[in-house]
This record gives sequence, C-alpha cells and structure tokens, in this order.
Amino acid sequence: MRHKFHISDWGKSSRFKVLNKFVRHFGKPIFYGVTLLVLAAGIFFAFKLFLVLIQERISRSSITDLTRISRQTSLPGEKVQPLSELAPVETSMSSPPEKDLIHSTFYDLFSGVGWLNQEASTLYRDSVVSAFVFPPKFDWQKIENQSSMVNGQLSFVERQPDGSDTRCLGSRCLRQKDLNLYFQNQPLNLPADLADKNLINISIGGLDTVWLLGAVVQNDNNYDGLVFIFNGTGFMKADLSFSSPYKGVIGFGGSDDDWLAVYGAYQGQAVRVRGTDIKNISSFFNIRVMNGGFEPAVVRSINENCELSAEGGFASGGKIENCAAWYIFGLPPSQPKLLKLFQNRTADIVGAVDLTSSIVSEGIRSFSFSSISGESRELAAKVYKNSGASEFWRFRDLGFDKSKVLEAVSVNVNSYGNSETRKATISEVDLDSNGGQVDFYLSNNGVNWMKTGVGEEVEFSESHNHLLFWRVVFSPSSEPETSVFFDRIRLDYKVKFL
Repeated sequence: MRHKFHISDWGKSSRFKVLNKFVRHFGKPIFYGVTLLVLAAGIFFAFKLFLVLIQERISRSSITDLTRISRQTSLPGEKVQPLSELAPVETSMSSPPEKDLIHSTFYDLFSGVGWLNQEASTLYRDSVVSAFVFPPKFDWQKIENQSSMVNGQLSFVERQPDGSDTRCLGSRCLRQKDLNLYFQNQPLNLPADLADKNLINISIGGLDTVWLLGAVVQNDNNYDGLVFIFNGTGFMKADLSFSSPYKGVIGFGGSDDDWLAVYGAYQGQAVRVRGTDIKNISSFFNIRVMNGGFEPAVVRSINENCELSAEGGFASGGKIENCAAWYIFGLPPSQPKLLKLFQNRTADIVGAVDLTSSIVSEGIRSFSFSSISGESRELAAKVYKNSGASEFWRFRDLGFDKSKVLEAVSVNVNSYGNSETRKATISEVDLDSNGGQVDFYLSNNGVNWMKTGVGEEVEFSESHNHLLFWRVVFSPSSEPETSVFFDRIRLDYKVKFL
C-alpha cells in the first residue's frame, strides 16, 4: 500500500528532522515573501499600463465634459466693462495643434443665477419661467365699482360655493358639478367614451359657439386627460390627450378656431389647437409655473390696433390673429396665478412671462379675469380676498419696456483652473429675437470681448488666460408688444492644460 506523506509525518522520521525544523522556522516567511514579490510585480506592470493609457487619452483630440457639478466663480471684485470701453481684439493667425486641446461643454437653462453676473446683467430674468425677456409693463389699478370700468356685461369664470362651474354662450348654458353635466338645467349624459372609466374629475370651457369638456381618468398609477367638443346636441372626441403621473384638471380658453387646453398639475402640460393643427406648448408650464398645481382658465386677447405691416413688425404683412396674447389664471378658488403667453406678431406662441408676483398683494386669495369688449390688451379682474370680500381691478397690458439696450452676462464658466482657454463657440441658443437685434460676444479674460455668431468658433489671441465668459446684448425695436425670449445657451470650448 502506498503511503501519502503529510507535513505532520515529516517529523516522525529522523532523516526529516532537519527539514522539519527548517520548514517550521522559515516556511511562512518564505511563503509571504514570495507572495509580496508577486504582488509588487503585478502592481508595477499595472501602473505602467495605466501611464500608457493616460498618455494615449491625453493625446486624443477632445474630451467632452457634460456633467460638471462644481464651478469656478468669477474673480473677487471682477467687473465686466461696457462695450463702449472694450479694448480692440485681433484674431490670432496661428492655431495650436488640436491634439493638445481638451474639449468641454457648458450649458445654462437659467433656472438659477449661479452662472450669471447679476451686477452686469440688466435684462429681466423671469425666475419662474426661467428665461430672459424685456421688462414687462402693465397698469394694475383698483376700480371702485364694476359699472365705471366698462359698459356691458363681464363674464368672470369661477367655481361657486357648491363646486359647480357654469359657462354660457348667449342664452345657452352648460353647467358642471362634480362628475355631472347639465345643459339648459337638464341632466346631460357624459360621452360614451367615458363609460366604465375610472373617472377622477371633469371640467368645462366655452369658446365662440361650442363648449369643451375635459375628463381626467386614472389608469393604475397614471392619469389620462381626454377632451371632447360639445355643440349643444352631442359630443365629439378631440384628437388630443394628456398623460401624466400627476393628478390634474383641464382648463380651456380661446376661440372656435384657435384655443388652448391646459392640464393643471404639479407638472403642467398644454396644447394649442388651430383647426387640425395641434402644437405642444408644455414647455411654458414647468413645475415652478404650476407651483404645486392649479385649475387653469384661459383668456385670449387680440390687439385690434395692431399694425399689419413691416413697420409693425411683420416681414410681409400679417394677420390680426398674430397680434394675440394669452393669459392663464387659476380658476377661483384656485391659487392666484397670472401667466402671459405672447406670439411676437407671429403665428406661434414663442414666449411667456409670469406676472403673478407683480400683482398679488397680501390678503388676496384668488382672482378671475374677463376680456373687456372693445378694449385691446385690457382685462377686468375680480379679486377675492381672504376676508371673503371681493374687489374689481383693471389690468392693462402695455407690452414690454424697450427704452434702452439691455444685456445678459455670465461669470467664468471654465471649470478647469489649471488651463488656458484657447477657443470657444456659442453652439446653441433657444432664443426668439423678434423684439430687437441680438449680438453675441465671448471673452477669456472678461475685458477683451470678441463678437461672434451662433456656431462660429472664436480663437482667443491672448491664449494664456484661463477664464471664459459669454455675453449677449439686446438692442430693442420700437414695437412695445414684442420681446426677446432667451431660455438656454450652450458653449463648446477648448483648453490646454498647463
């Protein structure tokens, strides 16, 4: 039988005594020493491989940094000079090798002021809409009685104490209460499409000759908003719908051939309907605008005195419908809200400005607005106080203050402190410039500015500077009804590490 030796057997034979003693005293140190040598060799070769990879990466033409969190602020006491005082800048004729430059990207959606030079920026920034516009102008005056404000009947929409809402077109009225409808005081069946649905709420709106019905149904953890058109005899389902994880209610306003449907929730949604053309305008109803959510109502106002010519802001004549503005407010007793959407004398809604904080004072619970017949850009307002009393006010929209040149200026946006800013490009902007002329500038020191255009690369002659600033100058037109709307900028730039 073949015997298998184990470490414990070695000491049983005298000829293995010396070896056994050696193993006991030196076996473990030798084992650990060999192990450490193997590990050291592995670390050495791994480090060499790491250096090779780093050198290869640096030699590449570009690295894009899209997710910077921290930023380098502007220098202490740093100020931006007016354009009239800027020193002339000459463009360098020689270019450093592209392989030596690192590429990075900067975005700003203007949701905060961390990347803006607030002292140098004079353009009005709407912190709710998160965009730059010309300063809004309006009159907001209290009227002692309704009859002194306008001759004729005003139509203020509001929910009654029992929660009902009534919309009348001439002598015909549609009334909604809870999940029930009444037409001319008679019960009205809901559309068949809502049968067997988990119906959460319904709402109504009136246009010129037809009514609109909004219905919100729940599907598991999601809410769907449906819209129907009622002509006094039957319902027709509109070719639009909303889908949201947030519970909301739908509000309407406009004319038969041009109207808005707004889904009022924590995150708002909205569409504009012109005949068969349906356009999504949800970007104007962000979380800040909705402020937790409210039941929306819409008033459309057209400037009847709009000049339909090139002098009036039109390239080749225009339509009176292009001189419209839209006002969205919270249907009482919803929170007070007034959001203006403007078209800049074009067919599309291109911008928004939130006027709520400018007209809401302490003690106001909510308010409702009504267009004033025969008056352009004037709305009557019924203001509801926390005390239970109500007041009448007049809102007169004067457009925008375009009396002087305004600008928006950044702080340093280059986050690489140990680098030289060599080249930069304003790659993208979300901007409607119909309200005036817009000029873009870039600088790598905050003193010398180079004029540029969107998509044009600037090469800085003073390449040793490690900063990067952007600047946009707005020279307004004389037409007060239009405004720039600037809500996003992207810069691509190239630096050389020192």
